[in-house]
Amino acid sequence: MNLRENKLKQILNSGRVALGCGLASARDPDTVYNIAAAGADFVFIDLEHGPLSLETAVDLLLHCHAAGITPMIRIPDLQYAYVTRLLDNGANCLLLPHTREPAEVDRFIELAKYHPQGRRGWAMGQNGGSNFQNVSDMAAGAAWANDHLLLGLNIETREAVENLGAMLVPGVDFVIVGFADLSQSYGLIGQFNHPKVQEAKLKVRRLCAERGIHIMDVAFTLDSFKPAIDDGARMLLFGSTIGFIRAAVEQGARKLREVAG
Repeated sequence: MNLRENKLKQILNSGRVALGCGLASARDPDTVYNIAAAGADFVFIDLEHGPLSLETAVDLLLHCHAAGITPMIRIPDLQYAYVTRLLDNGANCLLLPHTREPAEVDRFIELAKYHPQGRRGWAMGQNGGSNFQNVSDMAAGAAWANDHLLLGLNIETREAVENLGAMLVPGVDFVIVGFADLSQSYGLIGQFNHPKVQEAKLKVRRLCAERGIHIMDVAFTLDSFKPAIDDGARMLLFGSTIGFIRAAVEQGARKLREVAG
């Protein structure tokens, strides 16, 4: 079989730090190829807050694979169709938002993994999930799909922090703390440095380190790269296409006002 390897998982397993960029609402495949050519390791495709449809997400994720970069897709919520249809059509890295309790994590793994780890519906052969190959050996195909899958959790609720020990189970590969939603879950909206929020962050870091689960951080500036890595991050999500465009245009507008009055 000539099935698709998960390049992001290979990077993480090798001990290197991976860099990603958000697509935001971009639908142009050229953007994917340029992000890959610029040196990023993964592209973040957001179906929770972004306007993209599932069909558009599949088109983009296939272009990601063609460009040699891993698509990470945040699904809108825990529904069978979102998990299986994305995986069947080529996704190999999914992020679940607003996780609150262990039963949701168990369900996520059950939907995303084939036997024996899960109960994913069989759909391998001549589609994106099988790299458009025929898969005659079901057991081997299922094992490959399971081994080359990355599953992540957004920790962004008070309940998730309280239940964290029972949620970080085998099958969870990475975690990101969503500080905006976490702070408002504690009734402290926008207070990212509040002791309760920072205590939650430290709990996530400690348990992930103990259980071999990777941490993903959002790096808002270049100067934040090293502190994030020193703090345990192994995946950095840096900016988005809209953010980069906005920043460049704002620089141009400021310069124009400066030189032209």
